[in-house]
Amino acid sequence: MAKDKVTTAVDLRIKLAYEMTFESGKAVYKDLLEEGMLRRLEEVNPIQACELRIERLKRSLEEEETKLANYRLLDQMSKTETKRQTKNVDPSLERLRLEKFEKWKESLAIQVSNGKIDWKTNMTIFLFDSLSETREWVLSKLKEADLLD
Repeated sequence: MAKDKVTTAVDLRIKLAYEMTFESGKAVYKDLLEEGMLRRLEEVNPIQACELRIERLKRSLEEEETKLANYRLLDQMSKTETKRQTKNVDPSLERLRLEKFEKWKESLAIQVSNGKIDWKTNMTIFLFDSLSETREWVLSKLKEADLLD
């Protein structure tokens, strides 16, 4: 889209009243002028005015879709980084978890088999940050120990 620079003179009182009422800035004036021009154009050529509005909306939609794609990418990268950090567990913490697991593995297997395991308690015991992380770790260790099918 081609852009032209427009220079205009505006009554100072109107400009000051406008700036005191609304936020000021070139973007605000640009949008205000474009909307005014489109309204005037609509009086003479409504088809062209409508086409121009559609073009503006399409550009705006493309910008929003780009933002959304960037936000999703950042979110995915954040989740990937969190998983990577989770996998890089402090060896002493992992050793402590394994010691506790060895002590309680038969009890855990029975609780899981009966469907009466308290994941919140186990989250505290095994020092995890989330229930899903606790569940995943305990179930994988029980399967490794052949205590679960």
